[in-house]
Order: sequence, then C-alpha cells, then structure tokens
Amino acid sequence: MTMSKELLIQIKNLSKIYKYGTINYSTLVDDFSEFISNSFQKNKIYMNVDKDNNLFFSETKKKKYFYALNSVNLEVKRGEAVAIIGKNGSGKTTLVKCISRICYPTSGEIVLYGKVAPIFLNISSIINPELTGKENIYLIGAMYKMTKEEIEEKIDNIISFSELEKFVDTPVKRYSTGMNSRLAFSIIVHLNVDIFLADEILSVGDQAFKEKCIFKLNDLILNHGKSLILISHEREVVKSICSRAYVLENGICTEKNNIKEAFDYYEKI
Repeated sequence: MTMSKELLIQIKNLSKIYKYGTINYSTLVDDFSEFISNSFQKNKIYMNVDKDNNLFFSETKKKKYFYALNSVNLEVKRGEAVAIIGKNGSGKTTLVKCISRICYPTSGEIVLYGKVAPIFLNISSIINPELTGKENIYLIGAMYKMTKEEIEEKIDNIISFSELEKFVDTPVKRYSTGMNSRLAFSIIVHLNVDIFLADEILSVGDQAFKEKCIFKLNDLILNHGKSLILISHEREVVKSICSRAYVLENGICTEKNNIKEAFDYYEKI
C-alpha cells in the first residue's frame, strides 16, 4: 500500500450504552467494571427504542438507558485529518475516549494500526505539577515508550516550540494555565506516534500560539504521514486542518464527507 492509502483506524458498528444520569460521571474503573459485567452477563437484557432512537428501557431492571454511540462506522488513513463535528451531547468525546481506550465500547470493533496519542481539552492534566517542565518531558516521553535517547533528540525542539525556555527548570505548579497547556501540547506533538486524537485542543494559548499549533499539525499530517481526528466547534479551525469530516447526531454517525458538505448538514440539525 502507498502511504496515502494505508488504513490506520477502522471502526465497525461501534456502540456505547450508558445508564441515564451517569454519562458525565463514568470513570475508568466504572467502564472496566461495566466491561467485565457485560462479558459475564448470562441473562439477555431486552431494550426498547423510543421515537428519538436514543433512550432505552430495560424490561428486567426497569432502568433507563441511552446510546451515546449507535453503530458508528469510521475510517482514517495515514496522512489524513478527519473532523468529528456535532452538537453538545452528540457522542463526539465518547467516541474519542473509546478509540483511546479511556472507556470501553458496549459493542462493535475498533482496529488500530498504529500508536495513538490523545490530546484532550484538559490536556494539561497529563502534567505532574511537582516536576519541572524538563522532567515532565522525560516522564511523558517514557509513558509513550520513548527511550531516553529518543527524548534527548527531541527535547530542544519541544522546549523551543513551547516557548518556555526560561521556565523549563521551574516546577510546573508555578506555571500559569496557558504555560501548562503549551508544555503539554508541545510534548504530545513531538511523540513517536501515528495518530493524534484531539478534543478542542486549540484553546491552548493566544492567537499566535494557536496559529503555530495549526501549522505544526498540518506539517505532521502533510509531511510526516501522521493522522488526526479533530473534534472542534470552530469551522475555520476545522477547515484549516481537515479535509474530510463525519457528523454525529444522537450517537449516529454520517458517512465521511468533505468539510463543506459536513457543515451544511450540521447546520441543518
């Protein structure tokens, strides 16, 4: 296969069901417990779909459920930037969390043909505030299985990109929110991964740094064969990075469209 045709993410009939009232409070432990429980479930639970196709009622437990994701099919190829757009509550973040294994799907299949790095809205949460900026670079690099030599090859570029040269030996707990986010973003985009999952990540600094991030992501995609799934409500940001988009509505995903077609559909929802 050529680089442009190589498949990196393939999702087939992916569904995620939550109990009504718990979607915003689910933790990794909760999701894992749910996964184990579903694996050993002996008695089939039948559910009825309401007129909006997203609420479910268990006949055995008398509890209310809904589809956060409903039979989603999605593909991303190497060197491709794909946007996921949709209104709040449409399932965008749940989809990215399933791909990054932060939560487990109820059913369906996710096949990854490369290393994945998630970049979320709370990107700075991956930083250890007690360590210096430089120590965090080594820590996060090691978390993504980079060797010390690989990190040292990139550390000057990471520090330079973050624009934190004067503060790299300062504990991160002394950083501002913007400094913290710039450091985290800078580390992530220099990792040896194939796929970036980004959830509203371009709120990491002022306009100049935002434009710098867009340029960096485009360089990784166009010149280094990286792939990106971007969740964003900002049409201009999506247009500046992505060539194709899916639209999610009540957990149901459209086919892949060009950006104009996707936003035209989104604006009619």
